[in-house]
Amino acid sequence: MTTVLRLPDEVAALLERRASERGLTLTELVSKMARRPRDPRALEAFTGCAEIAVDEPFDIHRARVDAADELLRDFDDRSAD
Repeated sequence: MTTVLRLPDEVAALLERRASERGLTLTELVSKMARRPRDPRALEAFTGCAEIAVDEPFDIHRARVDAADELLRDFDDRSAD
């Protein structure tokens, strides 16, 4: 099956870079990212983090990048298994 994703240039470049860093093609990286995470509660934990009261400003963009990096590390760990 072929699926076409229309992504902003900067997102496509980021995905290409992340794939290259892992020695993967873009297709392989997207395939790994599409797999269900080991802990299906991870998304709930991330979305629930907005409910926690914090005294400092919350940078949602930084939190998303950090969450994506954590998921990619999890995919890397699974690939090594």
